[in-house]
Amino acid sequence: MAQITITNVSSDAFYLNDIYATIPAGESVETQRAISEISAMAGLQAAVTAGVLTLSIEYSASELASGLALAAGPSIPAAVEATDLVAAPISIRKAMVSGGTSGTADDVTIYAVNNLPYAIRILDAHAVISTAVVGSSLTVRSAAAGAGTQAAVVSSASAGVARASALGASNTSVVLTPGSSVGLFVRRSDRSVVGEVVITARREY
Repeated sequence: MAQITITNVSSDAFYLNDIYATIPAGESVETQRAISEISAMAGLQAAVTAGVLTLSIEYSASELASGLALAAGPSIPAAVEATDLVAAPISIRKAMVSGGTSGTADDVTIYAVNNLPYAIRILDAHAVISTAVVGSSLTVRSAAAGAGTQAAVVSSASAGVARASALGASNTSVVLTPGSSVGLFVRRSDRSVVGEVVITARREY
């Protein structure tokens, strides 16, 4: 199931029959829906196209792996072109539980090597840190143990939301292509950091 957030950006309350709910002006509602359900929400599609509502979607790992995420797109435009699908951003969320006693680095695996379902471009990353460790950081990489390509770096030194302080080695977006040495990992400089990391990416063809 995908997590969707629908925001009313108009100045009036809006009744969305697709979810049988009224969304007050300037407020958002969150719900979970299957990709097939989102694609069938004609009222939502029309409201997004009209600029009354905005929509963001966070896909589950299984939806990303299956390729179904691209079928709906992040804003469900009235007419979806192939170029729209190529550029559609996706969000990959991964929980980080404590890996044990502090002081040792470890890896949080999102996709093991040779399991990346398709080529992706890493556009951004952020983390929600519930247990921080002074001086620690999270690095999004294409391989475990600090190897491979660096895609993003996020501080985990303080609790709260932390945005990427750097992308690739030269602060440019990085493309990861499936292969025997390529996956998607978060390298924790300290394994006792707890929270979740969210990576923003898009599929590359």
